[in-house]
Amino acid sequence: MAKRNLEIRVENLENTVGSLSGLPMQMASLASQFVQLRQDVRAEISAIRSEVGELRGEVGELRGEVGELRGEVVTLGQTLREEMASMHRELAGAILATNVQMRALHEDLVERIRLIGEDRLPARGAHPESPTPPEAE
Repeated sequence: MAKRNLEIRVENLENTVGSLSGLPMQMASLASQFVQLRQDVRAEISAIRSEVGELRGEVGELRGEVGELRGEVVTLGQTLREEMASMHRELAGAILATNVQMRALHEDLVERIRLIGEDRLPARGAHPESPTPPEAE
């Protein structure tokens, strides 16, 4: 019986050693795969760094363009404010001139109405303040 146990144990040991015999080849294969993976990762990281560098350059250019555009917008805003102020002054002047003209027309109309009421309307084109010649009366 001890011999049988010994045979079983030797057989188990042989099976275990047999399965471990392929282990060095598997380890060598894994080692080469790790080396290849490391090279691939380095190449990809290098490519990513290069792309990030390019993107930084592009971002710098865009910042410059945005700065220029911001300056143009400020200049346009200032020009627009100046033009609006000028238009406001012109409009205020035109309104004032219209008020003066309307007041003169109103006063003229009031004087004409007064003269009609007195039945002394001067001839068309004559100024209402000018005295009427005595011969016409």
